[in-house]
Amino acid sequence: MRWTVGKKMVGAFSAILVALVALGFISLVNMSKMNEQSQEIGNDWLSGVETMSNIKIDLQEITNLYYQSLVATDEAAKKKAIEQMASLFPEIESSVNGYKGSVTNEEDKKLYDALQQDWGEFKTSYSASTQSSGNADKGKSASEAFTELDQTVDKLIAFNHEGAASSVKDNEELFHSSASLVFYIGIAIVLLAIALSWLLIRNITVPLKQTTDALSRVAAGDLQISFFETKRSDEFGTLLTRLNDTVAKLRDSVRQMQDSASVLATSSIQLSGGSEQNKGASVQIAESVSLIASNSESQAKSAAECDRVMEEMAEGVGRIAETTSEVAELSAGAATAATTGTDRIVHVTERMASLEQTVGLAGKQITSLVAKSHQIGEVTGIIGEIASRTNLLALNAAIEAARAGEHGAGFAVVAGEVRKLATQTNESVGNVYTLITEVREQVESMSALMSTSIEEVQAGSTAVNEAAVAFKQIASASYEVSSRVQEAAAAAEQLAASSEEVSASVSNIGHMASMTASMTQEAAASAEEQLAFSEELSSSSRTLSGIAAELKQAVSAFKL
Repeated sequence: MRWTVGKKMVGAFSAILVALVALGFISLVNMSKMNEQSQEIGNDWLSGVETMSNIKIDLQEITNLYYQSLVATDEAAKKKAIEQMASLFPEIESSVNGYKGSVTNEEDKKLYDALQQDWGEFKTSYSASTQSSGNADKGKSASEAFTELDQTVDKLIAFNHEGAASSVKDNEELFHSSASLVFYIGIAIVLLAIALSWLLIRNITVPLKQTTDALSRVAAGDLQISFFETKRSDEFGTLLTRLNDTVAKLRDSVRQMQDSASVLATSSIQLSGGSEQNKGASVQIAESVSLIASNSESQAKSAAECDRVMEEMAEGVGRIAETTSEVAELSAGAATAATTGTDRIVHVTERMASLEQTVGLAGKQITSLVAKSHQIGEVTGIIGEIASRTNLLALNAAIEAARAGEHGAGFAVVAGEVRKLATQTNESVGNVYTLITEVREQVESMSALMSTSIEEVQAGSTAVNEAAVAFKQIASASYEVSSRVQEAAAAAEQLAASSEEVSASVSNIGHMASMTASMTQEAAASAEEQLAFSEELSSSSRTLSGIAAELKQAVSAFKL
């Protein structure tokens, strides 16, 4: 059975209520006994005393009237006294018969039987004495019967007085015993209520204090709290279990964010290093392109010199051969420079590919950071929900305390404090959520910046590939120029027979030199663009390093 807080409170109040009902029942039983004894005093003893007192009064009246009849000289007065005496006999007879219903025990019954016997003898003696008033013996018999009857009545009066006094004493003893019993049971109920209240308050305040202390440490960024071991099956047990789960998930999320921040910082450093290498390679490419342009200009000059040599063919084939040899050497140098430029362009292409992979990895890490920030937002939402449930639980406890009246006054104060703590927890969760929102916005901004960097890297890679294609064309053209110059050297040996072919070859050489110069100018422009992009990439990597440092500093506020 799951003992919730409500069931515990109901159980405690039920125990107190059962004790109060038992106390009331005992009080009712004792009051019933006291009522029975009071009824016995009123209906039996006091009624008997009253009846016997009435009989005694009537007997005394009969005695007075009897003596009046004896001393009366007037027959009318004597007759009146006798009639008055006769009227009292039915009353006495009725009282004697009525006392039979109040007989309580054997002693009372013996006295009542004696009363009936003495009353019968008195009636007989009185009747005989009134019929022969001059008979002194009969008068003496009536007097003796009256005396015995009067004594019996006195005995019954005394017996009823003693019975009433005994009943009053028993009633007092019952009252004192009942009062003592009610007092001790009341003390026991008060002690039971105090014990149950202490246990209930301790059962509620201990987990609440643990929860508030843990939430305060979490709000302060301390995630080094240990897990709460609880075997409770009520709402506080569920609350502590959920708090353990929340702290564990929050600790894992913060640890992952720290790891991601470290990876991001490392990637930023690698990206910065790659951009610096790319910048150096771009400078080398620019220098190589400048060298190629210089060689192309030399080729153009050589072509012009060859043309001039053709016009001065008369001066000798020797100079033509020398000139063609120089042109061949220059062409070979140009081809070699073009090959070197191509190799360096390939190296730059590989660097750009590596840079693109590094930037892509950094983008994935930033995307992971965005997801982790959303998870932290969900965790803070769960903490807020726990605080709301705590507030609702405190409100229910306050309602139960209000129902309990005076017994729940202290518990109402505790419930109020719990509600205040729940409100403070909600405010702390709001602050944490605001901080997480700012971090998430920075990470999303950094993600957009990384996307832009990836696009720029891809554009740079494309430009480098185009430069590589151009350098291949330059190399091809250089080798072609070298071939043409060798052909021109062979044609110089046959100058006499092939002057027109030599002139055409020289013209082709000039044209190819012009093309080479134009292509090298384009390659130089591409190299300058690549250098500018490398500088931008280096600036972006430094910005990314600063963002990574800020993220790492923000996450370091949590203690794991």
